[in-house]
Amino acid sequence: MQEDTNFDGKPDVWEDYDEIEALVKRAKDLDFDGTPDFTDVVGNAEKDT
Repeated sequence: MQEDTNFDGKPDVWEDYDEIEALVKRAKDLDFDGTPDFTDVVGNAEKDT
């Protein structure tokens, strides 16, 4: 998914999801030049229930 949070016509947030639609990676363009400046990879923690 891509999102344009400052409405300049260029995406500045990118999110990747796995097959169960859980967030696995988010990248942000902090200076709004159209390229990611920060990427956060979300761990895949499994819980026993």
